[in-house]
Amino acid sequence: MRFLTAQPVFYIPDTAQVVSSSAGFTDLYRESSVVSSFSASLQDFSLSYSSPFSSRFAGRITVARYGFLTSYSREGDVSFFKASTASQKITGEISFSAGGFLIQPSFTVHELKNRYSYSYSLNAALRPERDNPPPLWMQLFTRNEPALIEAVAVDQNISVPYIFAESGSAAGGTIQLAGGFSLEGIYRKVYPEKTAEDDDFNGILAISSEEFEGALVRRSKNLKAGVRYHEFRGEGKIDAYYTNLSFSSISISTLRYKSWSAFSSFRAGRNYLLNAELSHYSARGRASGNIQTWPFSGFLISVFGNRVNAILQGGAELLTIRMSSEITTDDLRFVPKLSYYDIRPSLTTETWQPAFLIFGVKDYRKNVLRISRAGALLLSSDFYWNTGSWKLSAGFGQFIPVYITKRPQEETGVPSGGAGVSVKSDGGRWFSFTAGYYF
Repeated sequence: MRFLTAQPVFYIPDTAQVVSSSAGFTDLYRESSVVSSFSASLQDFSLSYSSPFSSRFAGRITVARYGFLTSYSREGDVSFFKASTASQKITGEISFSAGGFLIQPSFTVHELKNRYSYSYSLNAALRPERDNPPPLWMQLFTRNEPALIEAVAVDQNISVPYIFAESGSAAGGTIQLAGGFSLEGIYRKVYPEKTAEDDDFNGILAISSEEFEGALVRRSKNLKAGVRYHEFRGEGKIDAYYTNLSFSSISISTLRYKSWSAFSSFRAGRNYLLNAELSHYSARGRASGNIQTWPFSGFLISVFGNRVNAILQGGAELLTIRMSSEITTDDLRFVPKLSYYDIRPSLTTETWQPAFLIFGVKDYRKNVLRISRAGALLLSSDFYWNTGSWKLSAGFGQFIPVYITKRPQEETGVPSGGAGVSVKSDGGRWFSFTAGYYF
């Protein structure tokens, strides 16, 4: 599911055989002190091979692995938590040109601890080009992508596989207008799929949604400018199972996302391209449900289970300003980027437990996110180098916090004082590298 874009996923086949590999690492956040430490990171790796079998027929196969790791420990205490999620997949794609159409079926096998599932899609586009949107494209797809969370807490190992499944279709196209203008549009509809539970802990994330994206773009010899609007609406449910019985359920009753942007690209000479974009994003959502800690049977869960009820609702508004430049030579392309982010988040959580069996209320708690506004700069660069049959690229980025504004904290009656604990925090950076060889 893509919240920020609904772009088509077809690719333009190369005219040569290509072997390429890419790897990336994102250091999300690290925090350490004399008493505790916390870290979170992302890793990814892929290897692909593509080959044209004829002027109309080509194929590509990709092997990929993705992983997320987070850990927390506290000195002098048994408190220790480590969680990770990883998935492997192999994707085969075929590209066939006929009658001005590019048709691409694809099939993916997902592996997760000797558990296998699959997904497939069928894409078609009318006269697609590498640098221009096609006048018409469509996509029919189904997905059944597993992931795994492995948590280790106080010497106890718990594996929680969960399934995210969706099926649906999407369509879009571009209408050329007079004066160098073009009108682009995309519509996407998604339906949730119910998947079979196994005999271990399992979860189902099922979301139905629809989204629309439209853009008005003007292109000339040295200038490209336009405006874009995107809207997403969805709702869904999260279910957790033990031996085929649901012991936790969370309903997502509201999930909304809207964005608009104004962008431009200006070619200032043969080797220089300047880009600028102003964007605004807004999102809001609401979820409610309960979590059981006794997942043994339906009757025991509903009557004697240690139930925790919860309501979560919040939203965020994000304003971004992006500027970049492309500097090219015969073999090298350098793209420095500078981005500014201003975010205004809001989040309220309410939790409580039944006072007796399933009746009454006790341990009611309400928490409000204290951060009301935050700003950050992002410095990043991409490098592209072509030499002979090799094509290499690399990228890196670093977030720089600028300001954080917090809401007033309610008085707790606890006296303040003491030297406190010095905390060191770091993160917000990533690295990526891609190498491709053309035969």
